[in-house]
This record gives sequence, structure tokens and C-alpha cells, in this order.
Amino acid sequence: MFMSVLGAHQLESFNHDGFVRVHRAFPRGVALRCQELLWEQLEERRDDPSTWTRPVVRIGSQTDPVFTEAAT
Repeated sequence: MFMSVLGAHQLESFNHDGFVRVHRAFPRGVALRCQELLWEQLEERRDDPSTWTRPVVRIGSQTDPVFTEAAT
């Protein structure tokens, strides 16, 4: 039997959109640290949207423990 931790609305949203946002999946401080580490890897400047010219940016696997914490 399949059990879901998502509510009916979230499942419907996932089926429609292909993703679902999970609020408070991990602590905000962890998210902010991940965000900081990702910005450090980009050519773009966080505080200057005029540098955000690429439509897609690919970043390789992350090895910092904070990403493991976020994923688990």
C-alpha cells in the first residue's frame, strides 16, 4: 500500500506541475548556507541582476556537508 506524506492538494499539484514545494523541509540556516555556497560558484553576481544573462546554469555535484544535511 502506498502512503504519502503529501496532502491531496500537494499530490494534485505534483501531478499537474511535475514538482511540489515542501515548506520547511529543512532549517532556514541550512538553506541560506547552501545558497551562499552556490553563489560563490557562479560567474553572476548575486547583487547585480544585470549579470544574470545565462538562461541555464549547470553546477556539478556538491560535496560540502551542508548539502548532505539539506538532502537528508
